[in-house]
Amino acid sequence: MVLKNPLFRNIRPTIASVCRECRKRYFNTKTQQFEIGDIVLIKSAKDSVTPYGSTKPLTADGEHQTNRGLLKHSDIIGRQVRDTVLTKKGVAYRLHEPTLSEYVCFTPRIVTPIYPQDTNLIVNLLDIHVSPPSSTTPPNDEPPLEILEAGTGHGSLTLQLSRAIHAANAARPPLPLPPPRGPKGVDSKDQLKESPEAEAHRASMTADYEEWKRTRRAIIHTLDNMPNHSNHARKVIRGFRNGFYSGNIDFHVGELDQFFSERQAPNSSDSTIPKPPQTPFLSHCILDLPSAHQKMDLVSQNLHPNGKLIIFVPSITQLADCVDMVKRLNLPLFMEQVLELGGGMSGGREWDVRAVKIRASEKRKKSEEAEKGLGEDGEREVEGVNGVEDAEGREKVEDVALDEKEKDKDWALVCRPKVGERIIGGGFLGVWSKMRKD
Repeated sequence: MVLKNPLFRNIRPTIASVCRECRKRYFNTKTQQFEIGDIVLIKSAKDSVTPYGSTKPLTADGEHQTNRGLLKHSDIIGRQVRDTVLTKKGVAYRLHEPTLSEYVCFTPRIVTPIYPQDTNLIVNLLDIHVSPPSSTTPPNDEPPLEILEAGTGHGSLTLQLSRAIHAANAARPPLPLPPPRGPKGVDSKDQLKESPEAEAHRASMTADYEEWKRTRRAIIHTLDNMPNHSNHARKVIRGFRNGFYSGNIDFHVGELDQFFSERQAPNSSDSTIPKPPQTPFLSHCILDLPSAHQKMDLVSQNLHPNGKLIIFVPSITQLADCVDMVKRLNLPLFMEQVLELGGGMSGGREWDVRAVKIRASEKRKKSEEAEKGLGEDGEREVEGVNGVEDAEGREKVEDVALDEKEKDKDWALVCRPKVGERIIGGGFLGVWSKMRKD
């Protein structure tokens, strides 16, 4: 077809350049090869849908035992993704690079992880948007985006959060090399000593890495009160693609109160010295704690306005405690939604969890309230500002207003699903946003 109209004169070269770029990106790219330290997902060559399992990090003399023969790591190193290798029994397996979701499901665990479909939903609820750093624009004085995860656990949610903010940070330098370790059972003073050149090289790598950390524009703080959980999560995160997302994460061990006190006054250990007023520094916060409602006041003080607080608990009654805490302490937190997690759901089943004010009507006062507890129409009335009715239209509920005048009223909690389906839940999410002060 010939484009005679002068308006379309420049379309053909533009399309050609785009096609060349597409061919370059999608057809001429080099296929990745497996190297020492990689983790490989092994699937049957005849059934590539059902995963078989993953290897430990590849080593020069490592082996992987399958139920159909032994597979040597040396046969995998240097191979490309989706190549096939044979065991000693001649059974063919296909090699795959595990995705983040597959990696989380196949890594060893000491605690139950938050599974991929749930971590994807949590990260999506935060609605994170970051822009890559520009080399032409000098860094500004804006504080970095900081997200706190209280309850590291397995590290699955930490990985998803780090991937969401990864583009905001410049490419990190190589991770510092670990110090040399001697044989097991040998005293530390008798361990292997490194040469001065190796020690200087390690010190240089550590200095470069620490300098890069100070320039980060997005940071994930993950906190756990169990040192073994934190150490395990660190290993899990560093094992994914040779620690690709580990630089965005700072690991902390201890209690939430200790974390905030050290952040607000890092150089002051004397309790007699007055601490400066708390300045909010968190963009978002996720609490995966047994008594999360007791930490809501502390978190709200350190959360930026419009920042989101997500609480992940196994029981709906725990979220009811959170709603009650917000009401009693008059916290500047607005509940956006409550979601029930569970397998087979693309998102989450929404629940209606809020405090309602109960007031007896004039008709109800004149009836036999003490005997039946019903109004003249035979139904209990719960009046509200918004006049929202449930599915059967039997009662009205009112959103909790953070008003001092209402503290002496009678309040009750409503906890009910917003839809009529029955599903198997895997936990509950409560999402709050911090309100601005007028």
